[in-house]
Amino acid sequence: MDTDSSNTQRANKKTLILARHGEKLEMMSHDYERPLSGKGVHQSHFVANQLILRGIHPDFALHSGSPRTRQTAEEIESQYSYTFKKADCDKELYLATSEEAMLTVMARHIPDSAQTVLVVGHNPGMCRLVHHLAKNDPAHLLGALKNDFPSSTTCVFEVSCDAWWELAPENCKLHFLTSGDGLIRNHPTYFPERSP
Repeated sequence: MDTDSSNTQRANKKTLILARHGEKLEMMSHDYERPLSGKGVHQSHFVANQLILRGIHPDFALHSGSPRTRQTAEEIESQYSYTFKKADCDKELYLATSEEAMLTVMARHIPDSAQTVLVVGHNPGMCRLVHHLAKNDPAHLLGALKNDFPSSTTCVFEVSCDAWWELAPENCKLHFLTSGDGLIRNHPTYFPERSP
């Protein structure tokens, strides 16, 4: 018996923001411990303002325990009028160098109730995950990045799934790409208003 398409339950629409941390301060210390530079702080504010201009309001943020990813999440949050629920996954994101590892960490730490999620991570994992999820999107959106993913680069995906472990290229659509250095690529889109 055919199922009436009007009765078919549709997957929940979510928004995923994938951001590489802002520029780090070059110090004579272990890479994991390096904080944001002054430029990295400004990059984070620019990214936040680009998100706000488009009505994108995170309700959950996931970052590694590295000072620069935590600070990037905090500096983005500082431009909003409310606080995000946040999770620190220690070195899991820092050590996640493949898209599979990134997806595993995200599925473990992001609650399915979160609707608009900011993930602040590191290369090469962040670059590989973005290119994986955007592989069905128009090439011009990622064309400016090629295989690079500079500090503060941020990509916004609309996701059609009920659970974050279901993330895949088939249910992700890249709508917006920016960086704290002023790079902006848009895809015409409508983001529904969501309460913070």
